[in-house]
Amino acid sequence: MLATTAAKIDSGLFRNPNRDTFANLQGIKKPEPDELTCPRPDWWWTGKPPAECPGFVDGHLTSLPLPDLSAKGSRQDILDYFDNTWTLTEVLFSGLQGEDVFKRSPWHQLRHPMIFYYGHTAVVYVNKLRVAGLIPEPMDRYLEEIMETGVDEMSWDDLGKNDMEWPSVRRVTEYRRAVYRAVRAVIEGSSWSLPIRYGEAAWAVAMGLEHERIHLETSSVLIRELPLHLVAPPPHFPAPHPSSAA
Repeated sequence: MLATTAAKIDSGLFRNPNRDTFANLQGIKKPEPDELTCPRPDWWWTGKPPAECPGFVDGHLTSLPLPDLSAKGSRQDILDYFDNTWTLTEVLFSGLQGEDVFKRSPWHQLRHPMIFYYGHTAVVYVNKLRVAGLIPEPMDRYLEEIMETGVDEMSWDDLGKNDMEWPSVRRVTEYRRAVYRAVRAVIEGSSWSLPIRYGEAAWAVAMGLEHERIHLETSSVLIRELPLHLVAPPPHFPAPHPSSAA
């Protein structure tokens, strides 16, 4: 009877696990705790930990405003914005509970598993900075190949790799750590100056920053679509704005 009722409610037109009546009524066993269950261990933070990051206020990491790329701006503002953006990404992904959820394909099969997006923004920094001549060589050819190109519901999208064996979270984390250091060195280096204009080498830094900001939004949507037992509120995110409950 329960299965029949569930079939009537969910005929297969949608496969969102949070709308799977049968699974919800049966109950879902939470995954066994591992090192990727909140709170995150110290090794998780590959840049500045939240409490040391620009934008940390009252126990929460808030977003910094877009830096000024004109001659009136400063290198420190860009560096602070990079640190803020980088750590916001890791705060967002700290809500994923356990290794397995990183490699779980989304229910709609229109995007890659979260492990892809965890590494993707770092890969884009490297690839863009290499094209600009600011980084001399790849940092991990394999990751920079499989995590370079996302999907956008187009006929040429490669969703076949969703079934591949994805690298471990630890491997991608260590890659992120190396990329953070490399990008920070570029920002602190003396091979560019303000203002930053389109077409200049340092424009690749600005592209990487805003690309990562875009994925803060899109990744949050994908995380929201995951089964509820696989996610937790990221501890360092600000509380929801009162207007969200209006």
